[in-house]
Amino acid sequence: MKITIVASGSRGDVQPYIALANGLKSVGYSVRVLTSIDFEALTLSSGLEFASLGESVEALLQTEEWRKLTDSGNFLRIIRAMTAATKQRAEGLALTMPQLLEGTDLIVTGMGGLGGTFSIAEKLNIPVVQAYVFPITPTSVFSGPLTPTLPFGNLLNRLSFLPMRQMLWQSTRAADVATRKQLGMTPASFWGPYSDLKRRQIPILYGYSKHVLPRPDDWDGLNHVTGYWFLDPPADWTTPADL
Repeated sequence: MKITIVASGSRGDVQPYIALANGLKSVGYSVRVLTSIDFEALTLSSGLEFASLGESVEALLQTEEWRKLTDSGNFLRIIRAMTAATKQRAEGLALTMPQLLEGTDLIVTGMGGLGGTFSIAEKLNIPVVQAYVFPITPTSVFSGPLTPTLPFGNLLNRLSFLPMRQMLWQSTRAADVATRKQLGMTPASFWGPYSDLKRRQIPILYGYSKHVLPRPDDWDGLNHVTGYWFLDPPADWTTPADL
């Protein structure tokens, strides 16, 4: 089976997915990591196949143009510029990703899925698995990760996941809208793809330890807590003397 893992963001966002790819490769799967060019060396050094999504968002923010914009402190201009850049990037990826996914039997992705990958997988009829490093599935056992730990009670704990999921979706929705338009698809729900993913029985992998955050009893069988996705240090790595 050929698995493609789609990951985006900074190194802290991408590295766990490279570790997950290593785990899948170690049990016999053929794995390709589809991420920004910044992580080509990290991917290849792990013995994985690499495919480029282009320049990372992090690299974009380091350009002189973006530094001037962020230094201006004009929040509305920053948001408009980020939305425009996100849409432009998504339109390009909607055209190039089908080629990069050629031969793929399964896509594994997390936040990158919300930004258009779930829609591309749907268009290409490629099975998909969700993968996150924090819980997004509502539960009555604890509150959402972005919510302060308070004595909410069962119902409010479950409801606390709704604003968190909306924040994640609305921050990536422009990219998904642009992707679906480019692919000739109808727009996704304003409230996000969560209900549709659950209806389609799309599994979720969670890359953290059940000993740190026990798996809630009210989750269904689609939700799997696997343990952390950590990369082993290089074999020739030694602790720096000054450290």
